[in-house]
Amino acid sequence: DGLLELDLPDFAPARTAIVCDLCSLFPFKTTLWCVKDDSSTIDVGNLQAQYPEIELVVADREPQITIEPYEWQSEALEQWRQVGCYGVAEATSGAGKTLLALMSIYRVLDMEPLCKVLITVPTIQLAHQWKTAISRNAPGLYPRTGLYYGETKQKFDDSIDIVISVNNSTFSTLMPELKRLEKNTIPVFLIADECHNLEQGLFSGILALKYDFFLGLSATIDDQSWLSKEVFYSYTLYRGMEDKILQEFKLYFHPIFFSIDELVELEQLENQKRTSLNSLIARHPVLNGLFGEAFYKKVNSLYRTELYAQEYRRISNELITRKLCTGEQFVTLKELAQKISEQKKDKMLVFHDRIIGESVAKRFNRI
Repeated sequence: DGLLELDLPDFAPARTAIVCDLCSLFPFKTTLWCVKDDSSTIDVGNLQAQYPEIELVVADREPQITIEPYEWQSEALEQWRQVGCYGVAEATSGAGKTLLALMSIYRVLDMEPLCKVLITVPTIQLAHQWKTAISRNAPGLYPRTGLYYGETKQKFDDSIDIVISVNNSTFSTLMPELKRLEKNTIPVFLIADECHNLEQGLFSGILALKYDFFLGLSATIDDQSWLSKEVFYSYTLYRGMEDKILQEFKLYFHPIFFSIDELVELEQLENQKRTSLNSLIARHPVLNGLFGEAFYKKVNSLYRTELYAQEYRRISNELITRKLCTGEQFVTLKELAQKISEQKKDKMLVFHDRIIGESVAKRFNRI
């Protein structure tokens, strides 16, 4: 995915046909935006009939957003403006948070044309997804956009106003650049995708800086987190289905049955895990306020010197191993495979323990 921009000095309808002919050679569907600044006419109907694999759009100016936003996105953008262009949008996965962010970039650039935009994301894959979204839905921003991670380092300069960075690179190497921009009174707009990942630990330093504009995006803001106080708009899964943005789905809970001996053994391990955790928290109260990845990072940092941390991790790993080895698990997967085969017209997601999921998936593929 990408954007190819052609600047034709002498516009003529015949040139459009030549470009269509070129695009028809591509092994994928192409959208061709023809931006003209004179009164020349283009026979769109004839070209569309001749090149059905190309979506041809003719306009007198380059579009900002190439697709019509949903009602909730327009509502959220207006509410974001009302709170000073500073806050968190909480919206269910698949509802279109990325498009909301692209709309917000144009809103900010209309107010502050010299503003620099930093989009920080958790993973490299997400960074590339963002750049693809820009090329498709906001092509005018694409030439001004750079990527920043690993060996790929496209910093802010005269030609790059928008940088998509991975959180680790943002924290480790981009922070001085952000401070320099602040010192030089150059406005900065931070878009934090999956912003709940920045609440705790080292990456929280990203949010500690001062920004002129801020938009956090998340589908999973904890009600107890400080970011929940920054939420200016919420769009739920159920509203997404009501608005026909998201498809309705059926939810199946498929149990795994344990033998009596397995249940007794697992219960004993769970009790031992709770005891070691309570002892660990008693010695390190800071753990009581940590959750998820931040909690496990702290436990791992204590592992070498803290016996209770070693005990807690040993028991946790033992529990995972025991659950992996349950005699009924493979039988359950066979039953689940049968249920999937009965739902041939439906797409299906199977949620499994993330650590043992890979080994189970290999067996599942053989079923």
